[in-house]
Amino acid sequence: MDLLPEAPARYHSAYPRSEIATLSSPLEEFSRAIARINIDKIAHSLLQALDSFNNVMASEELKGSLSGLKRLADEAAVLAQAMPALLENVRKALQVFETAADRTAQEVPKLSHDMRIALDSFGKAADRADKLFFDAGRLLAPSSATVRDLQSAVKELTEAAKAIRSLAKTLERNPESLLRGRGR
Repeated sequence: MDLLPEAPARYHSAYPRSEIATLSSPLEEFSRAIARINIDKIAHSLLQALDSFNNVMASEELKGSLSGLKRLADEAAVLAQAMPALLENVRKALQVFETAADRTAQEVPKLSHDMRIALDSFGKAADRADKLFFDAGRLLAPSSATVRDLQSAVKELTEAAKAIRSLAKTLERNPESLLRGRGR
């Protein structure tokens, strides 16, 4: 028994002089806190989350996105060489966009105001695009550090996706491993 003079005494009988006041030990408090946790609900929620995560990780869209990123990095250098022709196409697209915006403005007045602001911004951006495309051409050249870094990032993303998929499968089979560890 320990004496704890700073702890408040709580008596449960009508004769406190015949009763020894007690306190819960930290282990008892911890046991009560653990007992209040709804493990089944947590496990069910975790399994649902893991199922959803596994579905996303196994989805063809994610695989397509990762392979699309790699293709994007490979094609970025080719795109840099085609920037002047692309700028002309952007200007033509702007004209088509302006025509469509005018038609929309007749049907939806609020949308018209927003579209005009966007068109003004788009026109300014098109004027600056020449310089940007020139700078991008230098950045996206096949020998540039940016292209190498992008290709490296795609490889690392692919490896990370594989590792996460493996973790999801392990947790799906053994959800208790989050609480108990890997075991033997």
